Amino acid sequence: MVVFGLVCVEALGFMDGMSGGYAVAFVVFFLMARGITVAGLFLHRARVLDAIITSHQLLAHWTDPTETARQKALCANIPTTSTRTEPCSSLSGGC
Repeated sequence: MVVFGLVCVEALGFMDGMSGGYAVAFVVFFLMARGITVAGLFLHRARVLDAIITSHQLLAHWTDPTETARQKALCANIPTTSTRTEPCSSLSGGC
């Protein structure tokens, strides 16, 4: 942002306005304003994300019946305490 500000000051102070100084200052001013706005938006979103991550409140909660959990574990080849080895059905998400 500092560079944009220096270019804008240089365009207004050391260039003839009618030889492109006003145009350069105009473009640089809006680039600088847009950059400050985008930086502010990203800063706000980063603070919100940090608040979500560091919070101890649940974002989502779901329960899975024991039988469905075993079936999903079998599909994913995750070892379980069960000795069932039946194939996965297409209703449980497939394998």
